[in-house]
Amino acid sequence: MASSFVGFTRATQGNIAIMTGLLFGMVAMAAGGGVDMASAYEYRSDLQAVADRAAIYGARDEEREEADVETFAIEALSKYERNTFDITVDKSGSEVTVRIDGQSENRFMGLFGMRTIDVGVESKAANVPGLVTDIEVALVLDVTESMADDMPALREAALELVNQLYEAGEERVKISVVPYTATVNIGHDASMDWMDTNAQNAHHAIESEQVMVKQCIVPSVPGGNTATGNTTPGCSAICGCAGQAACGGGGDGASLDILDGLRYAGSPILEKIAALITPTGAIAGSHSYPVPAATACPFYTPNEINNFDLFDAIPNTDWMGCVEARPAPYDVTDVAPGSDADSKFVPFFWADDSDRYADTETWLNNYLDDNIGLEAEAPAQVPNWYLTQRASIYKYDGVTPADIVEMGANMKGPNRSCPAPILPLTSSKATVVQKINDLTHRNGGGTVISEGLAWGWRAVSPGEPFSQGVAYDNPEVKKIIILLSDGANAVQQRGEKADGMPVDKDVSGDYTAYGYASSFTNGQRRRAFFDSASNPGTPYFKQIREYLDERTQLVCENIKTADERNPVEIYSVLVGDHDQRTEKLLSDCATAEITHYRNASQMTELKEAFAEVATDIIGAGRARIIQ
Repeated sequence: MASSFVGFTRATQGNIAIMTGLLFGMVAMAAGGGVDMASAYEYRSDLQAVADRAAIYGARDEEREEADVETFAIEALSKYERNTFDITVDKSGSEVTVRIDGQSENRFMGLFGMRTIDVGVESKAANVPGLVTDIEVALVLDVTESMADDMPALREAALELVNQLYEAGEERVKISVVPYTATVNIGHDASMDWMDTNAQNAHHAIESEQVMVKQCIVPSVPGGNTATGNTTPGCSAICGCAGQAACGGGGDGASLDILDGLRYAGSPILEKIAALITPTGAIAGSHSYPVPAATACPFYTPNEINNFDLFDAIPNTDWMGCVEARPAPYDVTDVAPGSDADSKFVPFFWADDSDRYADTETWLNNYLDDNIGLEAEAPAQVPNWYLTQRASIYKYDGVTPADIVEMGANMKGPNRSCPAPILPLTSSKATVVQKINDLTHRNGGGTVISEGLAWGWRAVSPGEPFSQGVAYDNPEVKKIIILLSDGANAVQQRGEKADGMPVDKDVSGDYTAYGYASSFTNGQRRRAFFDSASNPGTPYFKQIREYLDERTQLVCENIKTADERNPVEIYSVLVGDHDQRTEKLLSDCATAEITHYRNASQMTELKEAFAEVATDIIGAGRARIIQ
């Protein structure tokens, strides 16, 4: 009996193993089949998108033959790894039918003999005379330093583009022009409701706030520093403040003499500077200006500076209308300026560069004497603000005129590199033509594509800051952005050492909507957050490019998903030969690479690229999917 029972038990276990194996196979087949079906569905979606585009392509132009449409479809399909397909094109009058049959290879069901799943799609498009919808178009145009020789070609190509678009009738087309460099100009007459006029946004003058002042002795003649015996300026923080140790053997006198030399009269920031300084009874009476309190020593600049006040402190210039990037996430959104100070805009202000290299580095934006407000201690020695010359606010005294140039490409002053103002959406062709004819490039700063795109979006969107665009859900109007760039995102770097690092005098690079290059690091109140120390093998300026590329990618996605009912379309045109990173950035930004991205390897090809874009926009309105 025992032997029989054991045998029965073993036999039962064998049956269970067979049943388990069969059951496992069925479950695996079902699970794997789900994966294969999902893959086939994704492939079908890709084929349908190509079929739709090919049908529209064929219906758009009566001269296009069936072979042309088939070639278009083949090129569109070539980007997919699964490219086993048959294409059938039938063009009859104004109607074009495109049929694509393909096979999706199975990864799991192939183990059970089902190697492929047949996938077929069909699309029919018809040509309808005239625009189906009205259009609102933002021309986002690169006018950076690298465009210096190409502006005539840009103007000519842009004018032809505009002429083609307005063929549909001025009553049906509105165009905005958005020139961009490392910043964008929203107009000096912009609503102050958009602007942070009270410096509540933390990014007013962040390079100048809370900067420690240092006294340096720079000889007025070559040959070395008369104080230190070498060519390095002898620098020290202003010391001798009340209650703290004196500098050298001079007691408080040396520091107080320096403070007495500061000239604040007439400056709009007088009160904020004075608020940092508390008189002490024992010393204040014997000097013309009180010494810093012990808590404010060494002497620092104010911790709250308003860029509007800095403009007011230069008597012969005004804010031209350029703005800085809002802190994340507002920099890549269309959120209207509101109660949150970070959602408002800060005026772009390029601080006066150091005098130290003014004679040898002509690119410096040097428009004020760094020694304004100081008196020479001796004919052979000139006090100076070493290492804080760019950041010092004391030279903005409200009295001394600056060396300002605000015409042409090579501007000088706080508005340097600021392009022409945005032209809001208008149906007036003459106004748009005049704007394009007047476009000029600007030197300095660099290229910040994300700012151009963000303001192109704001120009066509229905809400503030620009509100000329109709509501997103208006089916009668199509919103379109056409982006032109001739280069990669970059902060202009003006010199480097053999190891690729910026030279000392260029550690901050040029100024941009995101501040100086030194602003692109982790730290309190910075707008751009990447940890340069975590990637020491990557050059600093390359990390800046990567950060700006990320902001560009994000604003592109935000634009394309702004409204699912009526998405904003993006056409991108890249001019010149570029690396794959730049090409991918702009092609990914486009609504669809095959239809919305153009690469003009030479400036002479820009006219043709813009013509194709215009034809696609107008044609896309005429040709519609009908099945």
